[in-house]
Amino acid sequence: MSRLKKISLITCGGIILAILALSLALYASLPRYTATLELEGLQDSVEIIRDEHAVPHIYANNELDAYYALGFVHAQDRLWQMEFNLRVATGTLAEWFGSSMLPIDRFQRTLGLTGLVNQDFDRLDAHTRAILAAYTQGVNAYRNTVPVPPPEYLFLAASPRIWQAQDSLLLLKQMAWQLSRNYWDELLYVALRQDLSTQELDDLLPSYPDDTPLPPLPDLDHLYAHLTQPAEAILNTAALKPPAHIGSNNWALTGSRTMSGKPVLANDPHLKLTIPALWYLAHISTPDMNLVGATLPGIPAVILGRNDFVAWSFTNTGADSQDLYLERSPHEQPDQYETPDGTARYEIRTETITVRHAQDEHITIRRSRHGPVISESDAEIQALMPDGAGQLSLVLNWTGLHPGDITLQFFHKAAHAASARAFLDAARDYQAPLQNIVYADKTGVIGFIAAGRAALRGPENDLRGRVPAPGWLASYDWQGFIPFEQLPQEHAPASDFIATANHDITPAGYPYLIASDWAPPYRVNRITALITQQTNHSLTDSQSIQLDTQSTLAERLLPLLLKVQTHEPLAQTILTRLKQWDLKMHGNAPEPLIFIEWTQQLASLLYTDKLKGHHELIGDDSPEFLIRVLSSHDAQLRWCKNAAAAAADPCMPSIQAALQIAIAKLSDRYGSDPDTWSWGEAHIATARHPLFGKLPALGRLTNLISPRSGGRDTVNFSGHFYDEDNLTYIEEVAPNLRAIYDLANPENSVFSLSSGQSGHFFSPYYKNLTSGWIAGHYFPIHTDHGTVTRGAIGHLVINPLNSLNPLTNPNQSTENHAHERNLSSS
Repeated sequence: MSRLKKISLITCGGIILAILALSLALYASLPRYTATLELEGLQDSVEIIRDEHAVPHIYANNELDAYYALGFVHAQDRLWQMEFNLRVATGTLAEWFGSSMLPIDRFQRTLGLTGLVNQDFDRLDAHTRAILAAYTQGVNAYRNTVPVPPPEYLFLAASPRIWQAQDSLLLLKQMAWQLSRNYWDELLYVALRQDLSTQELDDLLPSYPDDTPLPPLPDLDHLYAHLTQPAEAILNTAALKPPAHIGSNNWALTGSRTMSGKPVLANDPHLKLTIPALWYLAHISTPDMNLVGATLPGIPAVILGRNDFVAWSFTNTGADSQDLYLERSPHEQPDQYETPDGTARYEIRTETITVRHAQDEHITIRRSRHGPVISESDAEIQALMPDGAGQLSLVLNWTGLHPGDITLQFFHKAAHAASARAFLDAARDYQAPLQNIVYADKTGVIGFIAAGRAALRGPENDLRGRVPAPGWLASYDWQGFIPFEQLPQEHAPASDFIATANHDITPAGYPYLIASDWAPPYRVNRITALITQQTNHSLTDSQSIQLDTQSTLAERLLPLLLKVQTHEPLAQTILTRLKQWDLKMHGNAPEPLIFIEWTQQLASLLYTDKLKGHHELIGDDSPEFLIRVLSSHDAQLRWCKNAAAAAADPCMPSIQAALQIAIAKLSDRYGSDPDTWSWGEAHIATARHPLFGKLPALGRLTNLISPRSGGRDTVNFSGHFYDEDNLTYIEEVAPNLRAIYDLANPENSVFSLSSGQSGHFFSPYYKNLTSGWIAGHYFPIHTDHGTVTRGAIGHLVINPLNSLNPLTNPNQSTENHAHERNLSSS
């Protein structure tokens, strides 16, 4: 045998052995769903049965052991996701991923969530702190006994960190932050105002449909004239950009509208698609609690769900919970800033960011009476801040940064609520972010409250949270929070249903400012129409509503576009199709793709040049902007190039040009025959694994990529952005959870999840629920022990260490028992 051949054989053998070793390590890192363990920290034995969908059913003799077990199963299935999300919140991503994560880490450190939750922990009641302690023990029990950690840790050559009770509060606080984005809108207004007139700004950022226009802002040009550059710098920091189009739907029907005579409650939160999904389904049973629903891995609570008496659901209120302030420091006193009562000293702290394969970075963070100085999260941004009568800095005030957040207590009280009234009383503890909570109980009562801390602005605050305010003027200070009793709410209303979809939920004449940039009412109007067109609703009817793809936006906008005239044969064919379109955003239909591409190109023609590079900050299309412009002769003259004032429709040449561009692009990308085009081929639900998602081979294995129906205004919602290079619409926000609760028989409640329960991509339960979610299928989560056991895919028993009366798993051999006990004590 030649030397070269020997080397080749040795090399091939080495590669085979390496692949084999990696495969064994990956297999060893899979959690065991069937075992008997003895672990420290439990008071009594706990049984965990995984049903056919890998949903854990936790049967415990007391509440603390139940939450211990929830921590254990969260760690089994989602340990890396938990730590990744925690590192986002704590600003420690660079320790894993290097200097590319520094912009996120600097900003998160500036927010100071870690120090804040340490204070909040002490304000929680003893029961909640005990639950946190038990849950933390459960997480660490798995961490300490797992022989091989999840594959992400192997790839990073890292070990799972020890979980702490405050970490759960950090994840809850980070979730609140991700659902709050008003500071971004304030900066956007500042960036746009230098290029646009007041009328053009009103066109581009219209007020809520049918509302009176917002009052004009006071003249603060002397402050904002030089603020455009730092505002743009923050807006262009991609790492800080919040996901667009976050929202949700929920509704409750009284028994007078249902076949059962009892309420039905439906909920589908629209949040950023992730793989694994943001949510994790679970069932917890104790002698005094039977709890089912969606949890967030890392947090000991059912966030959306039901017990045996009450069910509850959330949509994001979209409250204006953030205000930016300009703090002014005297030139000779840079460590101080002006207040209505003279100067005050900044609170100053320093932090160290550990950076993988690089030197540590030390940062100094300042905080005023309003909040942290966010312009200093990047030295280049702070250098752009204007320096006139004094050095200016941008400071963030957010309801979530105020101390005393005891939101976690709400979820534990809700778990035990025996009536709608008891649930409403529990909502007093809910604080951030403001949410539209719709609830129902078995007696037939339904209700709604926009719960949480809502900023109370005084009548003299003429900026109303729309642009950064001078921090040295008392008139712009918050006056506290809107009292709980005066938050928008209805308990046992006279109407026979309640629905929210991020629209304006304030009643007529409501005296307080909750928000000024509500989502358009397309979804809630469609939900209302579907609810009111029949009286005997079943769970299946609510499923149909959640999956509805009728575009009420197209009902308004398409007639304005179809005024166009053309003699080009393909364009005429396409116009005929659009005139006959049923306005449903079906994935297998070409019309939704044509409509969306046409509006995309029209919006681009109208505002790309005028916005001078800011058009990407507005979004890919702005349907409300198009409706406002095309419905007004004066607005058409403001926005359409070479518009003729005498023309009936000055924008008609732009509409014609946009149609031709859209047809050309679609023909080039999808072929010349419109019959072969489809919305689903272009509209792709996409969730990329944060570590492996961009790697060619692993990306295909770990990512969620699938065609889907729906649109930005449909009940079956899609928050997508335009990928101009590939002429596709990437869906990054979607109803990643759907739930419908039957208060006549809670066991009939059904769910749908965008990914599987497991976060391990080698697991058969990693994406096993995705195809059903795409297809609109639902499944129940039963709670009866016998029903759950039949068809179970795992049976895990955890006994207290040195228990005198341990439970045993009848499906497991004595040899396996001994192995697990040795493992747990090692």
